[in-house]
Amino acid sequence: MLNISNLSVSYSTDSGIANAITDLSLDVNEGETMGLVGESGSGKSTLGLALMRILPKNARIVSGSMMVYGKDLMSLSRGKMRRMRGETISMVFQGAMNSLNPLMTVEKQVSEPLLIHGKANMREALATAHDILGKVGLKSSAWKQYPHQLSGGMKQRAVIAMAIITNPKILIADEPTTGLDVVTQMAIVRLLKETQREMNITMIFISHDLPVVAKIADRISIMYGGRLMESGTTNDVIRNPRHPYTSKLLASVPDISGNQIISGIPGEPVSALRLPAGCLFRERCEIALKECASYNYDVSFEEKDHRAYCINSGAL
Repeated sequence: MLNISNLSVSYSTDSGIANAITDLSLDVNEGETMGLVGESGSGKSTLGLALMRILPKNARIVSGSMMVYGKDLMSLSRGKMRRMRGETISMVFQGAMNSLNPLMTVEKQVSEPLLIHGKANMREALATAHDILGKVGLKSSAWKQYPHQLSGGMKQRAVIAMAIITNPKILIADEPTTGLDVVTQMAIVRLLKETQREMNITMIFISHDLPVVAKIADRISIMYGGRLMESGTTNDVIRNPRHPYTSKLLASVPDISGNQIISGIPGEPVSALRLPAGCLFRERCEIALKECASYNYDVSFEEKDHRAYCINSGAL
């Protein structure tokens, strides 16, 4: 139901053109949760903004298509795309506080999407907002409060309520647990998981935290330098990674048992301003071959729904 094909996005900067996404193709099935994982600068958030068509002014979609239920988002007029947002696609933006108007109470902010889309009058919108706020676990004592009066977890619940009040078919959650303590993180993940199941929402869960994504996603896609490195079911990607970048991400996660040796990823992520030829990860890869310098990102490993873009995947 969501088909992204050969998508490329770039930014114009004072230092030159930054290629944030390059030739990305990705399918998300109806009713599933796709986890999008990668380090900062890998293009994850840019993909979310591109799907919403709210990229900043210095960004442009260079090529590719984004199809939702057979409709090409690129071909929609501004008016049609504005209706699409909220009604079909909604987004939980990174940084809950930045998504909330400090001058509006929680209940008014959550009800606002219904008013903007003409789905209810003020009384009806507030009644629906109260119902949704209750479902996301925000008590009535917080409904008339302002954002600065709420904790980080409460703000995130309010933002989620605002994103789902129009009953969208697709929800993009961009780093929804960033800045929250571990207990609150898990509570938000459980809330999103329950909401996705109850409302049968198709969700893209964006995060740099692979263990968190593994708890909520049906499938996982790994991004690096604006390209797709690996994609498959959560079980396949976690238990049988076929790209060295995925393996390194997993190895960098602390193991509560204390039996695993934690190892970081050497070097720094590639710069979107100066992408190297061939495999983008080769300069940080411990099993890189000479052939990696001319790799053109054909699928090198494919088994059912599990794909990896690495000519040396057999070495893992």
